[in-house]
Amino acid sequence: MERGLSRELASELKTQISSNEDWLIKRILHYAKKQGYTAYTSTLEEAWRASIVGLSKPLLETPSTSFQLLELHPHFNFMNDQYALFGVQEAKKHRERGIDLIMFMGLFKYYRQIFEDLLFKVEMNSDDIRSCRMFLKRYFDRVEIGFLDEWMRVSPQELKQELQEANRRVTNEKSLYLTTLESLKQPVLVVNSKCETLVMNQAAAELFAGYSSPGSVYYGGQKPEIRPSVKSKISEFLSEHKDSKVFTHSIDKSIFEVTFSRMKDISGKFIGLAVIFNDITEKRRAESVLEESETLRRALMEGIDAAALILEMESKIVVDFNTKAEELFSKHISEHGLNSKLPLFYEEAGSEGLSVFELSEKSVSNEERLLDLGEGGVKPVRLFTIDVWFSNDRHKIFIIFDITREKMLEKRANHLQHLEVLGDIAGSLPFMLSESCINIQNTLDKTAELLGKTGGFTQLMPDLAKAIGDISYVNEIVSALSSIVKYELENACIDMNQLVKNCIVLTRDKWHPYAEMDLFLSSDRRSIFCSPDEMGQVFLNLLVNAAYAVRKKFEADDERGAIKVVSRYCDGFYEVLISDTGVGIKKQDYKRIFDQGFSTKEVGRVTGNGLAIVYDLVVRRHKGTIEFNSEEGKGTEFIIRLPISS
Repeated sequence: MERGLSRELASELKTQISSNEDWLIKRILHYAKKQGYTAYTSTLEEAWRASIVGLSKPLLETPSTSFQLLELHPHFNFMNDQYALFGVQEAKKHRERGIDLIMFMGLFKYYRQIFEDLLFKVEMNSDDIRSCRMFLKRYFDRVEIGFLDEWMRVSPQELKQELQEANRRVTNEKSLYLTTLESLKQPVLVVNSKCETLVMNQAAAELFAGYSSPGSVYYGGQKPEIRPSVKSKISEFLSEHKDSKVFTHSIDKSIFEVTFSRMKDISGKFIGLAVIFNDITEKRRAESVLEESETLRRALMEGIDAAALILEMESKIVVDFNTKAEELFSKHISEHGLNSKLPLFYEEAGSEGLSVFELSEKSVSNEERLLDLGEGGVKPVRLFTIDVWFSNDRHKIFIIFDITREKMLEKRANHLQHLEVLGDIAGSLPFMLSESCINIQNTLDKTAELLGKTGGFTQLMPDLAKAIGDISYVNEIVSALSSIVKYELENACIDMNQLVKNCIVLTRDKWHPYAEMDLFLSSDRRSIFCSPDEMGQVFLNLLVNAAYAVRKKFEADDERGAIKVVSRYCDGFYEVLISDTGVGIKKQDYKRIFDQGFSTKEVGRVTGNGLAIVYDLVVRRHKGTIEFNSEEGKGTEFIIRLPISS
């Protein structure tokens, strides 16, 4: 032992070799391709990696304190040298593969070169590079001598036996690969650049020829023609110079996912195109069934006039919901979907609230609850649950019907039933009062006439005139009331202008103290077929609302406002415009004014159902339209249009 590497330099050399393994592989491939060795070597990069690892391993396993430089002596036993051992093993492998000594030694010189190249790639000073080069030179000398020693020790007979054993292994490996290829259920073939078949397994032969048996193509000479449609795809792919491609292709009644993979050797030379057919017919059929099922499920979800949720009961999450549910729970939707912490449901006001999951566990069916809308609001709903299983997990379909309108109509029906008893009595009151008012007015008129003739009691004349005016006004009110109630709920052809005027008379005490009434009614006297009771309710509601808006502004600025009512016939519709100069409607309330329970008036003054009822009577009952324009602080205008043919 004359020289060696210091502990620090040995550690540095080991670090550079282990961390630059990929670089060493690329470097040896560069030399092998350039000098033409790749035509006789493995086509797999990992085989080259194994050679780099084999050369590096003895160095990396040597302790950094033991990098002494052993010189070469004439009687040294290289068979027991750890550095020469790799050369001994490689000699056996390459002999078995039929590689001659000259070819191996030529390539091995470039292995030596790449390790020297590495020294100039990394940052080392010239003295360290010189020391490492000398050490690596002796290391590769010993590997080469070990290789030559092993090669020369083998007799011709032993060499023959090695080759025979190697041939047996190659034959067995070939049989294994062929059996594996023939056993594949997927059709597989390999073609050259001219689209000529190089390899075809039994499944591919059956696909193209309709029949085959194991080994028929390889051993029996069967040569099925590749389908023209497939051959066309292959030619198209080869002209594109892509490495791979996956596409769907139909052959007869089957659907295949076809994979093209360009095969190259280690030098990058094209050696064939692998074509693999994966039958996805059943998968596509199943996907089609699933897609149809999903379409049907979505149609059912969206077709039902109710909010519908699909609940995963184990994990307590909402996995799906329809548009109605999205509208109902809009405040609880995020980018991740519908929040599982939805509002609670109450059996009655003040009772304990239950979640959708708690109610689902109870399997509620056709049960009424109050849904908490927040800020003290509730919505009456009717609930149903359905048990379903998706992907072996228990789910519930939770259906929520909004029964607000149903409850409103039910309440209205109850109210009408209550009024029915009073109706028998109250129905005759307008006529009884009307007759009495006429008698009183006639008496007052005669009294005024007699007093005027006698000339006495002149001081009573102003009071008498006022009494006559009052009784005339009472008579007008009774007449207006009679025109609305005498038809009850039956539809009839009525004079809409007269109905509007009657409603103005009945609401006079609401608007007269705060506003002037401007009336512009159409001169056309056509009758409209409708319910006078319901349309009277529409006009009364709108006039009372206008009076309220004007009063609120009057209380603020002490100025009288104005209410204007205009009617006209146009384009087959009877149109009524009721406008006021009141406080107007806030922009944020535009979308809510026709909602059940919404009101801008003080709590306790109204139920908040007025405009909701107006909308229902005009749009749903009479097939008309209702629109509005408003500006906060300046006033509001409602436009009602009723079809004349209705």
